[in-house]
Amino acid sequence: MNQVTTNPDTRTRRIKEFFDEDSTQYLDQRYPDEPRTCDQFSYIVRRQYVLEMLERAGRGGRLLDVGCGPAVLTPELVRRGWRVNAVDLSTGMLSTARRAVSGLPEGSVRFAAAQATRLPFQDGSFDVVLCIGVVSYVDDVPELLAGVRRVLRPGGQAIFQISNALGIFELEGRVLERVRRVVPTRERDSHDRFRSQVQLHAYRPSTFDRWCREAGLPQCEYRFYDFRPPLVVNRFAPGLSLRMGKRLESLGRSPLATGLAANYLVRVARAERS
Repeated sequence: MNQVTTNPDTRTRRIKEFFDEDSTQYLDQRYPDEPRTCDQFSYIVRRQYVLEMLERAGRGGRLLDVGCGPAVLTPELVRRGWRVNAVDLSTGMLSTARRAVSGLPEGSVRFAAAQATRLPFQDGSFDVVLCIGVVSYVDDVPELLAGVRRVLRPGGQAIFQISNALGIFELEGRVLERVRRVVPTRERDSHDRFRSQVQLHAYRPSTFDRWCREAGLPQCEYRFYDFRPPLVVNRFAPGLSLRMGKRLESLGRSPLATGLAANYLVRVARAERS
């Protein structure tokens, strides 16, 4: 296993510090006009799939974006008629996000610093909640789901993204971490060091779906994404890896995706019962 920070406050601080530092380069590194790597492609298609799911959830109303980052989705959400509340743990991300939406109509977006498991909103405040790129950093997923359900109106919907514990990418990562502890490898960059200090959580999609049902958030639809090839191809032949990853995206709703895709998206709805 990775070296894990066991103190929750220390872990939260390290997550915040990393994303504060990463905030000014986040968009450029992950969302170029033309993706050059599978990693960049995965972020771009994730944004596309989230917006497609959102279309099926409704159009217009009050929306909460949990973990908004540097306003990855915010301008498009406003263009689609949503009144957006956006929260993030990182104040650096929020500063970047505010600059990114400076041209939007005044009052169309409200930003706040908050943890995903401590949402500072009244019960039933939102028609839709987005929680993208967040669950891997949360230690208590049922607590997160309970909070999301609380702030959703009855019949409201939420879209979550999780890392797939059954995917090749996650399994390779576990093996690589064990090898690194025995055999020295290349010097770690800031992302490697961050992952070694803060354990990121991956979950079985079936387990996450069950937690959603138990929280009163039954599934409406799902899809897998991010079909990057094995690490050796991804690292030494990024162009080939990208072409392969693009072709495999068509498997997003195939049974094969459970063992191939690195990530999982699911749209759920708050049950009408109180």
